[in-house]
Amino acid sequence: MGGRVAFAALRRSRRRIRSGPVAVHYLPAPPADVSRRVAYSVPRRVGNAVERNRCRRRLRAIVQEA
Repeated sequence: MGGRVAFAALRRSRRRIRSGPVAVHYLPAPPADVSRRVAYSVPRRVGNAVERNRCRRRLRAIVQEA
């Protein structure tokens, strides 16, 4: 599952975790899937394009460390 289909499935998913301003929607990976994929959606209310891109880069760095 990828791209638009994955985002639609995440939107429909009831699996959510919220901590302060950060909300995480997730889907369990199929047992045969060895890799983990992460998608980010940073809304415009976070700031202008530069600030949103900075936020995405920081999120990406956090996930790489985990």
